[in-house]
Amino acid sequence: MANEKSALQKVKTVFSDAEYKRFFQAAKTLEHHKISLKKTFFIVHHILAMIPDFDLVMASLFVHNSSIPSNITNRYLNEFQKSLQEKITAIIDPSLQLSEQKEALNHLLFEAFIKENRVLYYFLAHLLSQTKTTQTLSPAEKIQYAQLLFSIGAPLAYRMGLHEIKETLESMSFALLFKNEYSEIQRQRNEYIEKEHIILRRLVGKLRYLLKKHNIEFTIKNRVKNIYSIYRKLKKKGKMHLSALSDIFAVRVIVKDPLQCYIIMGLLHQHFPYIPGKIKDYISKPKSNAYQSLHTTVEVPLDDEIIPVEIQIRTQEMDYTASAGIAAHILYKQNQYGKNIENKKEMKKKMAELLTHFSENSFLQAAESDIFSQYIFVFGKDSTVKSLTKGATVLDFAYTVHTDIGNHITGALINGKQHGIETKLHNGDEVEICTSLVTQRSEKWIRIAHMPQVKKIIRSYYHQDT
Repeated sequence: MANEKSALQKVKTVFSDAEYKRFFQAAKTLEHHKISLKKTFFIVHHILAMIPDFDLVMASLFVHNSSIPSNITNRYLNEFQKSLQEKITAIIDPSLQLSEQKEALNHLLFEAFIKENRVLYYFLAHLLSQTKTTQTLSPAEKIQYAQLLFSIGAPLAYRMGLHEIKETLESMSFALLFKNEYSEIQRQRNEYIEKEHIILRRLVGKLRYLLKKHNIEFTIKNRVKNIYSIYRKLKKKGKMHLSALSDIFAVRVIVKDPLQCYIIMGLLHQHFPYIPGKIKDYISKPKSNAYQSLHTTVEVPLDDEIIPVEIQIRTQEMDYTASAGIAAHILYKQNQYGKNIENKKEMKKKMAELLTHFSENSFLQAAESDIFSQYIFVFGKDSTVKSLTKGATVLDFAYTVHTDIGNHITGALINGKQHGIETKLHNGDEVEICTSLVTQRSEKWIRIAHMPQVKKIIRSYYHQDT
């Protein structure tokens, strides 16, 4: 009920009185016919956080409800909205069975990107709404959902320029599959957040003084890097502590025009030590998803530490594009900035420009290295998820549970069937380790183990070099 009120209030705030009345009447008519809109309201809430499009919101009411009588659909949806609803349904259905449908889904999403990209906002809202039900999923369904988030949802959000949505989907997937790693990075991140207010007070105070001195109008925002981004960067460096990174904190400076961005960059470099290799100019050379901003990293003293802080400098228009995506930006640019433009014509032109950067085959390639190409995810007796490198065996799994279990393993039940310690595991396997009271460990196990850390444990018992 609370979610329904929240969605209705948002619709009322964003659209005209006539549009709100139409949406409200349609929703109440559907509820009168015993059609649940609980999930629909979650989806509408997420859609409106990305793009304020009334046709899409109206079409959303009728997507998950195949039992709706045609006379109701015809009463509330115009022809365009019905067409939109049909396009959405064509994409949502195949997405539910990722392993068999990824190629077909890639084709449908690519076509939608070119012809009717509003469908893609629904698809992302659909993924975000499913987070409420992850506790009811089976172990295999959790893997499938996490893979859908990471391998399709996140790169799609990236292509659309929805940077914050991309990061949200990656972190949601990471939390489902790497629970221990997620918790550890979250703990370290929380320690850094305690320092944040001190660092930002020193940096932002000086920055505000400089900008006011040069008569530059500005807005300042700040953020701490999300958990999956931290994990990915630490993995690249072969480290596991946040002190190895230089961009945990970021400050965003938003101004009126691009020239001011470069002026601010110069001012920062005059008054703060900066890291030369961390300067990025995405204004003169935007990313393939139209993202634009200047980035630099400066050093801020804190007690005996030097804390690096990333500064992002961009215009209001660039910031709106980075949060709302290129399509929402073009559709509502006139309202936001008072410019007299032909929205549809500019939309097609911009999409054509974006399409030069990739083909259908590369459309949903992950922006970063795909964790699903490196790991398999299996389940222990209590349904906890274990991430193992591809090629891992039953023996590897046992040692990742506990060294003593590894030392005493005799075999395992994989999906209810008996297997030996050398058996390779696959995504979604449910594994129950069988052990003996007597240590079974053998020097031959070094050849059976696949994961380097497991080989190292076994070698240590036989005093071999690691």
